Amino acid sequence: MSSCPYPPNQPGFSEEFATAVASDIAIWYCYLTSFYEFSIRMETEVIDLQSTIQKLILDLQVEKTVFIRWKEENDRLITHLIQLYPVPVALLVSTPTDLTDPSLLISVTTPTIVPVLSKPQLSEKVSDPALFDGTKIDLDRFVDQIQNKMYANSDRFTSPHSRLTYITGRLTGPAATQIRPYNIKGQFVKFVDYEDLLQILERVYGNQNKRAEVWKLLINLKQRNQSFYVFYTEFQRLALEAGMADDNSTLVILLEQTLSSELKNQIVTAELSTDSTDVFATFV
Repeated sequence: MSSCPYPPNQPGFSEEFATAVASDIAIWYCYLTSFYEFSIRMETEVIDLQSTIQKLILDLQVEKTVFIRWKEENDRLITHLIQLYPVPVALLVSTPTDLTDPSLLISVTTPTIVPVLSKPQLSEKVSDPALFDGTKIDLDRFVDQIQNKMYANSDRFTSPHSRLTYITGRLTGPAATQIRPYNIKGQFVKFVDYEDLLQILERVYGNQNKRAEVWKLLINLKQRNQSFYVFYTEFQRLALEAGMADDNSTLVILLEQTLSSELKNQIVTAELSTDSTDVFATFV
């Protein structure tokens, strides 16, 4: 972590501060510039720490889920084994054992079958995403499929290294070249987890104006001759991609403006709710 720069001196009040600055402007300018750069670095480090904490929390939740699945499977197996191999009543009674009993010698030479405990069952494998070569219009597809696989098969990728190794194996061409410098002899430098790798791909191949473009599509959307349900599905998709899913008051206004004239006439006398677009849609 960077060290905090200290002022040349510490004036006690504003007039003294003004005098100190006026007497040595260059030194104070250097200090203020250094302090500003320090504050920017601190802000970046705080954001990185918050991101790291969130990823650690997610990893802990995933590991907890895997452990719970394993424990449940283990408990079921133990119960099943107890049912298959009940303990003989004679073994539960504490009585002296006659070591000269011939039956004891026979039982010693009789092979004992030891049941083998099975491993916890893994989640059903999700299909591998098609390779990503850096084609910009293909990035959203690749990111969505990777995130779905990491979530659905979290028990198959139990460490950040395993996740990063898998994703780099799904890259080819310019995309693989872009990530290769971060992989040094099998060790991923500067990557805490796979989200960091996806962020690199987003910065290089993503559409930085995507949200603004989707917002433009949303405000220009019209129902026209579509059925309301087909139209409303498209409206919700655009709202999610534009980051407007929680702005219900704005979305209700937009939804009302995009309806066909026929539907507008049907609801003009209704007392409409602005709590959410879903509630509004029930009036249509």
